[in-house]
Amino acid sequence: MGLYDFAVFGTTNVRVDSEVSSGVGSALNKAQVQNLWIEHNKCGMWLDGPFDSLLITGVTIRNTFADGINFHMGVTNSQVQQTIVRNSGDDCLAMWAQQSDNYANNLFKFNTVSIPVLANAIAIYGGTSNSATDNYCADTIVEGAGLQTGTRFGSDPLSGNTYFARNTLVRTGSGDMYNPSVHVEGAIWLYSDSIPTNSPVTFEDIDIIDPYFQAVQFFQQPVSNVNFTNINVQNAKYLWSTLVPVNIYAQGVVAKNITASVNNCNNQPVTITQGPGNSGWSTGDVKCEQ
Repeated sequence: MGLYDFAVFGTTNVRVDSEVSSGVGSALNKAQVQNLWIEHNKCGMWLDGPFDSLLITGVTIRNTFADGINFHMGVTNSQVQQTIVRNSGDDCLAMWAQQSDNYANNLFKFNTVSIPVLANAIAIYGGTSNSATDNYCADTIVEGAGLQTGTRFGSDPLSGNTYFARNTLVRTGSGDMYNPSVHVEGAIWLYSDSIPTNSPVTFEDIDIIDPYFQAVQFFQQPVSNVNFTNINVQNAKYLWSTLVPVNIYAQGVVAKNITASVNNCNNQPVTITQGPGNSGWSTGDVKCEQ
């Protein structure tokens, strides 16, 4: 089964979540979607599982009122690659493991995503061993990060190893839409709204350039068992920022032109075990700024 080489130009001019208004929908099992152009729908693709082994490649999605592409509920072994999402009204690319018995081994790779008006460039909400690699993410606006992961919106817990590698984040992170003076979202955002993040999460070979405020933000629930390896940060106000207890590992984390290393306003316990190759920051360099 496949969808190839056509365009979908909708007429949506307002977001109504109860309406079905996606360029592509349904459960596409063992299918390929290639070379589509989608604009002016509520979502570019909203895909409810269960389904397995879907490949989306070479798609362009612009000017949606909600998500660019959302893998929702029981999705396994599926990929989005070589795809461009721009000016989405919510997450550009999202994996949402909600009420799912089996949500695992999905991958977003070699995509270019930019200007989500609300929310994140790439988000992984729950699920087992899902990944985002080799993506370019830019220009989040409000309530969003370049890369966000955790257990949110009634999702299953994270399990297995959630993996982010070789992603470039440019001008990502943002403020709070309800309180613009609070700088909540980092370029990388670890946020679970219900249970702590303690299943392994790996970030490696990530470039963070000109983030809105902080490079990495820990929020809402305690965070542990997260590894940062070969992270290059340029021009951040803070490298690490937290409102919760944190226990992480950092190796080859290099910061240039930052104001301070750690932003910790709630006097939370922060444990950063350091491997080799870190430079430009110190766990003793702690300030508080919201």
